[in-house]
Parts: sequence; C-alpha cells; structure tokens
Amino acid sequence: MMRRLLARAGASPTGSRTPAQVITIMFCHWMACIWGFTAHNSTSGGIYNSWMGGYSCKGSDDDCSVKWNIENPKNQYLLALYFAIMTLTTVGYGDVLATNTTEYALMIVLMFIGGFMWAYIIGAVCAITATLDIKKIEHQQLYDQINNMLVDMTIARPTAARVRSYLFQTEDTERRDGYSQLVETLSPELQGLMCDEISAKTLGKISYFSSRSNKFRFAVYKNLTRQLYVPQELVEDEVRLVIIANQGVVGSDGRIFTSGMAMNKDFFLYNEELREAGTKSFRALNYVELEALSREDLFHLVQDFPTERVYINAFRALFAILRKVRAIATAKRRVSSVFVKDPSKAAFNVDDLGECYAAVKRSGGDLALCAEPLRDNYELVQAAVADRPEALAFASSRLRGDAALAQVAIARAGDKK
Repeated sequence: MMRRLLARAGASPTGSRTPAQVITIMFCHWMACIWGFTAHNSTSGGIYNSWMGGYSCKGSDDDCSVKWNIENPKNQYLLALYFAIMTLTTVGYGDVLATNTTEYALMIVLMFIGGFMWAYIIGAVCAITATLDIKKIEHQQLYDQINNMLVDMTIARPTAARVRSYLFQTEDTERRDGYSQLVETLSPELQGLMCDEISAKTLGKISYFSSRSNKFRFAVYKNLTRQLYVPQELVEDEVRLVIIANQGVVGSDGRIFTSGMAMNKDFFLYNEELREAGTKSFRALNYVELEALSREDLFHLVQDFPTERVYINAFRALFAILRKVRAIATAKRRVSSVFVKDPSKAAFNVDDLGECYAAVKRSGGDLALCAEPLRDNYELVQAAVADRPEALAFASSRLRGDAALAQVAIARAGDKK
C-alpha cells in the first residue's frame, strides 16, 4: 500500500523511510505509559505520593486555579508523554520529577534507553539526508576540488569566476548523463514508453529518426554525448549531429537555434561539398547544453538494425541528390546574375561601399546586392539587419557569429511578428 502511494505521488522512498519515525513515536508512547503506570502502582499512597502529586491540589495551600486536574486520564497521559519526549531528546527541563525510589530507578533505566534510542534516530536521519541526492553530493565534491585548484594555482579572478559559473550550470548536465543507464533497468515496454517521451522533444523532430522504432531511437539516445558551453563560445563541430537539449540559444550562419532544434542534420554525408556549410560552426549565445551524435556512432548503430540501415541510407541518398540539385541551381543563378539588365541588381565593386549602402537602404535591407568583401563591413551589415533580420545570413562568416548582430536580428524578428 505504501509503495502504491509513493508511486502515485512521485515521492522518493529514500526520504520516505518510516522505521525511525515510527519507532520514535512508539517509544515515546510506551515510555509515557510506563511512567504513568509507575505513578499509579509504585506506592500505597496512589498518584498523590508520586510524580503526579506535584500537579494536585490535595493537601496543598497553593492557589488551585493554576493546578491541573491530575485525576483526569487525559492530563495524566499528556504529562507522561511530555516527560517521555523531554527525556528522549535529552532536554531535561526538570519540572516533572521522581518522588520515590521506584520512580528514580525507572528514570535511570529510561534515560539509558532513551539516550541510545536518540543516537539511533540521529544516525537514521543523517543516513537519509546523505543519500537523498547522490548526484548533487558528487557535484558539490567536484566543485570543491576545482575551487581548491583555482585557489592553489592563483588563477585570475575573472577566469575563476567564469569557471565557477560554469560549474554551477553543469549540475543538470551531469544528472542527465546517467539517465540512459537508469532507463535500461526498466522492462522493454517501459523503455519504449520512456523513449517516446524523451525523444519526442529532440530526436522526434529529426525526419530520419521520427518514425523509427523505439528500440533504435533508444540506442541513438544512449550514444548521445552531452556538453555544456559558455556564452560566446565558438563551437566547431563538422561531423556530428548536434541538438540543443536545454533552454539555450545558438547562433549559426545568421540563424537562431533554440531548445529542441538540431544542427548538422546532414552529418552522415561524406562528401563535404554537398554538406551545408553554414552549420559546421556555431556560437553559444548563453549557457547551452548540446547533445551530439557522431557519424561513426550512427554507422556502428545501424549495423545492428538492418531495417533502419536501409532507411538511413535512403535518407543519405535523398540528401545528396537535393544538395546537388541546389548547388547546380545556385551556380546557374550566379551565372545569370552577370547578365542582369537592371544595374541596381548587379553586384558592386569593392570600392563602391557608399553606393552599396544606398542600394541596401533602398531595397529594405537586401544585403545580397553587395559584393562579398563588402559584407564584412559591420556598419553596413548592422544597417541591413535593422531593416531585414534575415539579411544576417548574407553577412561574412565573422559577422554571422557576432552576438550583438544576432541580438539585433532576434529583436527585429520579434517586432515583425
């Protein structure tokens, strides 16, 4: 019954261990009962010749308005329980006192037992606390080790601050690294259900993985490597599929990629001329966690999945054909642009920066009108992006990775929406 409740509530069994709590409550109850029983049976004088006598008005000249009705069983149990908890926790206020030899002897025994019981309770609580989040404890130990290294090696304060900020961000990445091994402990059916949930946000958005079997997608998920990158870090990753795993943002070739989006989808093409050049390198605009799958790992995986291998090879052929057709069409457009009749649509020379700037303003930010060397001019690209956010895609590779221009493009794109 307890297990069913924990499963429905999503509670941790480690934090829900009951023996220590139950034993504590039961021990206090038993101690209170024994203490009350002793008051009734230790002497012939009854409760008035025991520790309860101090709470009785019988034979007392004190003001009875402040005394208890000690003959009430509820009051007797409440005072006995108060004494039991006070003894167990070693508080010892001293307001409930033994008055005869029997009570003194019993109190000695209860103090000994209570001391050992209290030590057991503290040990049980400490054990539960120490095992609540093992990954968090391991991460804190790693942080302490690296922090000591920064101090011992007298690393400059700005660099040390960046390292510590990075370590704070890596806790979730380290935790997710072990999830694939945890999923393997489940039954095959549950593994499939878990894979559906997990891959729906990442692998499910990639065309050649979306309709594949759960077993294959889970194998792909297990082979993903995870890495966290700091803001403005340039990532060169030419032969791996890269997926944004968290809420980070990545800029590449004038485009913005957010959580769940993938880059280098054509990573399985060996012919570099057919691959899309724009996403071979990208820049992290904030802390971003990336999941990556290498070409070698994918080809190794499909050897165990004959049906999936045929499907992946078909997609490789389709990608290659489409890229080849696009390359031919692009070459034809470049050739035809030499013979355009409208001079305003022709490419400008390197020295025509002023004329190029005027043409960009007239066309509403069409940076493609300018010759390629001019597209490395920061002021020109900034003016074009301010009018047309997608113009960043036509800037030089250096400016496409510029964070400030990327922020301008994002802001302008948001305004247009």
